[in-house]
Amino acid sequence: MLIDFSRMSYLNTGTIIMDCAAVFLLVGMIVHTSYYRRRGSAADRIFYGMLIVDIIAALADGLNFSLERSPHPAAAGLIIAGDTVFTMAFETLCFMLVLFLDVRAYGFSQERRRKWNLYALPFVITIPVILGNVFFGYLFTIEPGTIYQYGGYYNLIFVAPAIYTVLAVILIARIDRHLVPMFLLMLIVRVYGGNFARGISSTPVVFAVGLAYVHIHMMNHTFYEEEVRP
Repeated sequence: MLIDFSRMSYLNTGTIIMDCAAVFLLVGMIVHTSYYRRRGSAADRIFYGMLIVDIIAALADGLNFSLERSPHPAAAGLIIAGDTVFTMAFETLCFMLVLFLDVRAYGFSQERRRKWNLYALPFVITIPVILGNVFFGYLFTIEPGTIYQYGGYYNLIFVAPAIYTVLAVILIARIDRHLVPMFLLMLIVRVYGGNFARGISSTPVVFAVGLAYVHIHMMNHTFYEEEVRP
């Protein structure tokens, strides 16, 4: 049997429940934002893209935790593939968040798009590092018994997100400084929650809640009226 529920820990079960909640919330936002997608502004397209990428992250994360400790011979390979997809989705979300905030802060123009190339550098450098792990296992490996094991260079995947976090705080402060405490609170919940319970993953659901907060803010504040600057 590929998924053995009797071998799941309560942490695995908790992660799967949170991933399902994230998917439910994100799908609801996709349905609710159909008008914005039809409008087709740059911020709308990026926001919609983040919803899709977070769904992919939640599904991959749920797959990983469902298969951990599975005795099936295919489980290890599927976990490696799933966690590679999840990690790439995580990096993509951080990059897209900065693009979204940049459009909200400065408007959409060709001059700003050229700056996006600078934003992309950490992302472009990190993706080959993640893909290389499939062959060399320096970020994470699967030990006998289908146990997920952190590699010696696991923290490399947080370098780009750390850079994007600093940029996000700066951009959020420019848009609306009252949003900064909420952003930092979600960051603290994710970082410290991950440190105290390494066996549980809250990234997709924290992103989903954050995107829901952004969505509510967009509907209730005038800054969502996009400025197109020459």
